[in-house]
Amino acid sequence: MAGNDETGRTRPAFPSKGRPVDAVLRELEARTERDFHYGDGRIAGSMISAPHPLTYDVFARALEKNVGDPGLFPGSVELELEAVHFLADLLHGPATAGGHLVTGGNEANIVAMWVARAVARGRGERRSRLLVPEHAHVSWDKAASLLDLDLERIELDDDHRMRTARLVDRLGPDVLAVVAAAGCTPLGCVDPIEEVGSRVQGSGIWFHVDAAYGGLVLPFLRNEAGDRLTPVFDFRVRAVDSITIDPHKMGLAAQPAGGLLFRDEAKSRAVEVAIPYLAGGKSSQATLTGTRSGAAALSVWALIQHLGLEGYRAIVDEAMEKTRRFAARVRASYRLELVVEPSMNILGVRPVRGDVPSFVQRLRFASWAIGEFKTHARIVFLPHLTDDRLEALFDALEEAASN
Repeated sequence: MAGNDETGRTRPAFPSKGRPVDAVLRELEARTERDFHYGDGRIAGSMISAPHPLTYDVFARALEKNVGDPGLFPGSVELELEAVHFLADLLHGPATAGGHLVTGGNEANIVAMWVARAVARGRGERRSRLLVPEHAHVSWDKAASLLDLDLERIELDDDHRMRTARLVDRLGPDVLAVVAAAGCTPLGCVDPIEEVGSRVQGSGIWFHVDAAYGGLVLPFLRNEAGDRLTPVFDFRVRAVDSITIDPHKMGLAAQPAGGLLFRDEAKSRAVEVAIPYLAGGKSSQATLTGTRSGAAALSVWALIQHLGLEGYRAIVDEAMEKTRRFAARVRASYRLELVVEPSMNILGVRPVRGDVPSFVQRLRFASWAIGEFKTHARIVFLPHLTDDRLEALFDALEEAASN
């Protein structure tokens, strides 16, 4: 029944009759005119870019597929499993490694802690503390709330990485899990994952690496001379139990396409739920979502097959070249400054004088979509940001900093 909501706007009623397709599409077009578009080159603060052109074809072919029902779509499920194994191989997973494609970093991080808690309880332990760096993604607040965990944030060092000494002070037998970031949300920084791993090895504490963004950047990083720069952040660190990696970020897959990898896939079965009623036959699930997009899963598989290591390396090389050039211009500016030197294709920029909220507000008023944090504005150098748009963005940053 139609009425007014709390803002006084009229709430629409469910239509009694249908409308012609062309009329529906015209209204869709008109009502989404205010949306930003990646092709406009004004989305400068998002960790997601326009999907690779191949994904549009894959999605159109696979819209009906649901990898949550393996009996109905066995071919699609097989391709999803291959995609998971591709990602595990990229991150140096052992033969036991496996996992799932999920909706994104939020679901991956929540499920990782769901599994960690179930594994601990299976040993008869009631661990409840979750230690994360100060720069941890908001999904960790959600995980703690949903799983009734006590979230504690660990102080950062001057390079905006988790301070290991502070972490060690907080470790104890009631700690369920420690989280480190490989490409943190505010600045793309990489926590000292090898050092953290050495501190938790053999303690019974679950060690998770949140590489939602960095997982498809760090393996391809090279300096200007072409030398590989990849820090050790993945399953090469023996203490790492699970890793989040999002193909719909720098992997350029269609949304929603996140990934969750386990060193020992068998441990994920601690949360597995039997589903006896599916049309395709009995199955089980260890993800939060039951119905899962086969189109998203197939887009991940197709892009990995199409681009390969060389293709992704070229994408990261181009992004880093843009990042380095832009950072050099910021360093030379008397109005702008960097928060920290970039670890990957993300920059934190702030005005030399003035406050960050006003700086960002001026940029947004000029129709730039910028990420805002307490200490800086975030710029992410993704493929849709062309050189001419970056030139315009730099001019806008200088203008916003001059007011």
